[in-house]
Amino acid sequence: MAKNWAIVIGINNYLNLQRLDFAQSDAEAMKEWFLQEAKFDQVFLFTENSPPIPTNTQSIPTEPTHGILKRFLRVNFEQPLLKQEDNLWFFFSGHGQRSRDKDYLMLKDTDPGDIESSAISVEYVTERLRRSGADNVILLLDACRSQGAKDGLGYGEEQYQGVITFYSCKAEQTAWEIPDLGKGAFTHTLLEGLRLHGEGNCATVERLYRHLTIETPKLNQEHGKPIQNPYLKAEPPYKMYYILLPKIANIRDIVPLKNEALHAEVNNDLELAEKLWIRVLAVDGTDNDALSGIKRITIRREQNPQIKPPGEGNTIDGQDKSPGNNKGATQPADENTVPPSKEPRIQETKHGSGFLKIWLKIALLASSGLILVYTTLWQIFQQQWNQITNPEPTETSYNPNPSKSSPINVDSRYAKLETLLKAQNFRAADLETDKVMLAVANRESEGWLRIEDAEKFPCKELRSIDQLWLKYSRGKFGISVQQQIYQSLGGTKEYNQDVLRSMGERVGWKRRGATGNWLYYSDLNFSQTAPSGHLPCALCVGGCGIGCMGYGWYFPPVQTCRV
Repeated sequence: MAKNWAIVIGINNYLNLQRLDFAQSDAEAMKEWFLQEAKFDQVFLFTENSPPIPTNTQSIPTEPTHGILKRFLRVNFEQPLLKQEDNLWFFFSGHGQRSRDKDYLMLKDTDPGDIESSAISVEYVTERLRRSGADNVILLLDACRSQGAKDGLGYGEEQYQGVITFYSCKAEQTAWEIPDLGKGAFTHTLLEGLRLHGEGNCATVERLYRHLTIETPKLNQEHGKPIQNPYLKAEPPYKMYYILLPKIANIRDIVPLKNEALHAEVNNDLELAEKLWIRVLAVDGTDNDALSGIKRITIRREQNPQIKPPGEGNTIDGQDKSPGNNKGATQPADENTVPPSKEPRIQETKHGSGFLKIWLKIALLASSGLILVYTTLWQIFQQQWNQITNPEPTETSYNPNPSKSSPINVDSRYAKLETLLKAQNFRAADLETDKVMLAVANRESEGWLRIEDAEKFPCKELRSIDQLWLKYSRGKFGISVQQQIYQSLGGTKEYNQDVLRSMGERVGWKRRGATGNWLYYSDLNFSQTAPSGHLPCALCVGGCGIGCMGYGWYFPPVQTCRV
């Protein structure tokens, strides 16, 4: 599932500029929306009294000064933290200034007489955020707040490649605060738009922009303030069609994305096409057009290995951003520079690395006829992905080497599995089996097992798992049961669609008949009334691409394992 992160900054008390009244409350309101309503995974708040950001070493201070913010961006966004399908938002409420043809964010200690060395340029912010790995970077700049009317002269005239930027007002305008509301006009209208649901929601870049351009001037007029006109710059232009809030988007919102993706395929821009198809899948994971698009792209890459999937090259809009190569990058020097490896850093996304690889594998397997129904696969994938990214906490201390004389040992890594099986909670035990097997194979971060991982899986561990299932199901469920059934049907290591269909029908994973569908994971029978061999059901063998095929096909024969 896509991750959502936000960086939120609000400054009231400037040391060298006119004080603002509601910039900090704007930032705090945005932080609450990101966390409580939009359910973001990470929100980093920088205000005068925001708490430090905890890390594995020392905490990161959050006072919105030049040194602290610049170091935060430099250290934490030198290497990708997020994945292509993720979203990164940046909100700033405070003074903005244009100097020497660049837009700057004025920080608490910025010297207006030396802006270039004491403020942070929007160019620098966008360059760092684009290194995050997220394809969708959104800037919300409630700046141009100046003493009087035109201290922000020309602010917002630059274009920033690869990001979506919402400005609170046009160049030479002022972004006004509304005392009656306790917020800036732009932020108040922004939050109103983000909270809309139903047909008139602001889930897309285009609709949010339309809402801001209509409602912000109206709000200013109602409160006796001069007009301010928010505006948008989306670079490249196709980002105008991006979906900001997938959970409330309408199906019709993905039509422009589909058209852009098809256009990119025609023009052989496979990286762009893949980005757009993934954006479609974020809204509707069963969309056949998107699945077919990814399948076509995968096949073309298989036929031409020189075509790399996005993320395998260190490029941002054609520029090499590999460590040590600063061509085209804006990296102002910092007099307090410390090697990034020595500084505290925010936590990386632990389980995101397998998402795109899994989807590409799914599409390729689909084209080969190994799965029959896209929607079935997507349901299975979603179930497993949720288990990987949201594991249940446990206080059990696992022993990786259970005793030979006691393979079913409550003090071993299988303690939780045994507890679940003993309670006849077969659904939770099935998911726990998958989790434990990923741990044994050291594939937790990837979230799925390769065929070679299954073939090399330690016999000792395999037999321990099998014995637990056999014991608590009275011999009805287990890997060895599945292997016996598979072999009795003539199954071998070679792929045979007829055998697999027969296997699915025998153990109850597939409805009978040539046209019978494979079951959704949620439709499986997690009780003793299920057919023999029904459980455990492998969710992520072969990159989640085989569906519910059990463990019997891949793993070494349990009966011949010597432990």
